[in-house]
Amino acid sequence: MKNKFSEIIIVIAVISTAIGASFEIYASKKNVLTPKSGYIYPIGGSPCSISIQCNDLGNVVCTVVYQSNMYQAFGKETPGETSCTVILFRPNL
Repeated sequence: MKNKFSEIIIVIAVISTAIGASFEIYASKKNVLTPKSGYIYPIGGSPCSISIQCNDLGNVVCTVVYQSNMYQAFGKETPGETSCTVILFRPNL
């Protein structure tokens, strides 16, 4: 009887560990930086016309130097939108 009880406890422990590990893997994948298209407003240019790569996570605002000027990049709420208002970030390298 003790043998059966021990086997059941071991099976439950293994299943619990597997479930916990799967949640940990899923949670860690959510924190991966996802590339996002950022757009700049160049002087004398059209809004959202020049695309650069940024991320949706990070701790530094996404900027780029274009024609000797520094610009902050902004993203679109939806791909078909014509205005760029979403603040994008990049990791601090």
